[in-house]
Amino acid sequence: MERFSLGPSVGGDTMTVPSYAYHGSEEFNARFHDTVQAVAKDVEEALGDNLLGLVLGGGYGRGEGAVINEAGVEQPYNDLDFLLVVQHPGDVDQATIARIKTHHETLTPLHVDFTQPMTVQDLQKWPAWLMWHDFLNGHIVSSGDPQLLHKHVPKSVAGTLAPIEACRLLINRGAGLLWAMRIDRGLENKEDADFIKRNYWKCALALGDALLISHDSYATSYRGRDKRFKELSHKFADISELDIVPFYDDALHFKFSPHEVTKPFDILEMGVLTSRVFLYIEQRRFKRSWADHQAYAKWKGLREPEEHVPSKWTRNLYKAYRLGEYGWRYPIESVYRALPGLLYNTKRPGWEHESDRCLQLWKGLMGVPINEH
Repeated sequence: MERFSLGPSVGGDTMTVPSYAYHGSEEFNARFHDTVQAVAKDVEEALGDNLLGLVLGGGYGRGEGAVINEAGVEQPYNDLDFLLVVQHPGDVDQATIARIKTHHETLTPLHVDFTQPMTVQDLQKWPAWLMWHDFLNGHIVSSGDPQLLHKHVPKSVAGTLAPIEACRLLINRGAGLLWAMRIDRGLENKEDADFIKRNYWKCALALGDALLISHDSYATSYRGRDKRFKELSHKFADISELDIVPFYDDALHFKFSPHEVTKPFDILEMGVLTSRVFLYIEQRRFKRSWADHQAYAKWKGLREPEEHVPSKWTRNLYKAYRLGEYGWRYPIESVYRALPGLLYNTKRPGWEHESDRCLQLWKGLMGVPINEH
């Protein structure tokens, strides 16, 4: 981790501050560190001996958080994403955590998010998902043992990602893009001023990341991803034909410095690209070919077979019932089938209703609040 000196601390030793944004100034990182430490202090006081660790993940945890320039002042752009590790989750007062969150959100332009409290036993059961892979490979322990995660999270989480993670990434970013499309049409309430633009570039970034995962070339650090993706595109003609490189370069630029990316963008074009990349990745994952997204939608195979073992049938029936589906299949299967076509063709009859249904399913599975509209 890159570090820089702030000078003598109260005790006379040199105090070092993590680099939360490697392209930000020392002054920005120092201010950001003060904010993180203030949150940590409040959590420590609230949880006492029950707290084992408060861990910052996301872009700032990797040292690659976004910085924007507002009236000549560097400001953070991303959220503060904290992992909360405790001895006894039942003893955590969620109302107190919520007050800490609200308090610091009033003091800064940041959203402050905490995971549900986890134990060491929970860390030991982490699956090798992209979100935990990135968290383990890029984080800062703001309170507690600096090696907390490395001591307890399975080593498999840090290793090569399974191909399914490329599909899940595109499903999530594609759903975000579909949401933005519906807002653009006036079918959904606007979340914030940057929602459409942000989801466009997040989806563009996911296209390259998903292809890197699919070819075992992914690494958590954003630095160097542009080079790795260009090499991948040069190596494989079918990836080169997708013509993703210009979008990926701009998406990486947006990731670090959103205010510097002002070029116009076409959300419908991104929908078509996302559908094409998704079909490419699924054909590679299943080693079979579909003529188009319609043929893929009609395929009766399970997209996530591991979610359909007998031990999960009851859960699947319950989830499906709660979301208005019927049958033993996990409802994400319906999202897999519908989303590529909805992104590819927004002018087809019934798009408004079908896109609403697809987004409702995705939101229900992800725990995202469903807006009335």
